[in-house]
Amino acid sequence: MNNLNYRIIFIFCIIFIIIIISIYILQSNNKNETIIDKDNTYVNNRSCNEIMWETRYVQKDTNSRNETLLFAERKKWNQKEIYIKFNSINFNSYNYVSNESAIQHENLGNYIQQINVSAYDDENMEQIATVNIYEIENISNKCAIAIQFENDENYYIYINLYYVPNTLNDLVNDLNLKEIISISSISYNYKYRNKEGTEQNENIEFENIKENDILNILFNNLSLKNLHEEANLHREYEMSIKCNILLLNSDIQINITNDDYLTTNVLGTEKIFYIGNQKKQEFINYIINNYIGHKIVYVDDTEDEETYPDDKILTIYNSVKQ
Repeated sequence: MNNLNYRIIFIFCIIFIIIIISIYILQSNNKNETIIDKDNTYVNNRSCNEIMWETRYVQKDTNSRNETLLFAERKKWNQKEIYIKFNSINFNSYNYVSNESAIQHENLGNYIQQINVSAYDDENMEQIATVNIYEIENISNKCAIAIQFENDENYYIYINLYYVPNTLNDLVNDLNLKEIISISSISYNYKYRNKEGTEQNENIEFENIKENDILNILFNNLSLKNLHEEANLHREYEMSIKCNILLLNSDIQINITNDDYLTTNVLGTEKIFYIGNQKKQEFINYIINNYIGHKIVYVDDTEDEETYPDDKILTIYNSVKQ
């Protein structure tokens, strides 16, 4: 009889332990949730009712970069800047394209060589120019070079649009990315269901981001392969990191997609790496729980000015390179 009692007690203990472990696993999974339901979902133990985004009204500048580009295209040959006339240069089996900006002399690397380049004017006549080619400090020639035209004291940046790194490590090292990148803000495509069960979308923006926070999380596995054959311009972004590479006078984005990829348009074409759902959720949760977000509402300049308080309206200007 005593043996029977011991067996029953032992079985109940086993069942109790299994229940405790199951509850722990369920709670752990809930902590990693990033799909937000305002009624019952938690992000790192914070309910959605606690995540109240302050609204920031934004009015975009009406000047269009496209209009500026069209004006530049209408210029006659002798009115165009030299880097527009010769906007594409073939060198060392790569095709480099002008990004229409100059670089300081102190940011040059080694002198490479002098070559002749050609382009065709408005009359379809071939024009020849002599240029000196330089490295850009700490950046691989596979990514970008500096060009100095004869009788011109400036050095112009030319980038290789067709640069294809094999791995994330190649991308980081070839561009010296960890040292030259700065982050301006992060946009979050915040999805949730309201009390009626309807899916809602809000654009949440985080600022004052520490670069090391981003790079240490997203770039910790440098062995990831560049899956450029899977590039998809219609892929939906869950988070977009707005960055600047000041040395190349280049604005770029690093995106976290809904289907667990990290993509970037650095040097003008998409590079894509699969980071997985766990890494994606780790990053999104980290940003939500460590930075202050603002809900962005864009204001049309034709709307009633009294609708929004002046001190809450910001103006975003389109950046046009001079």
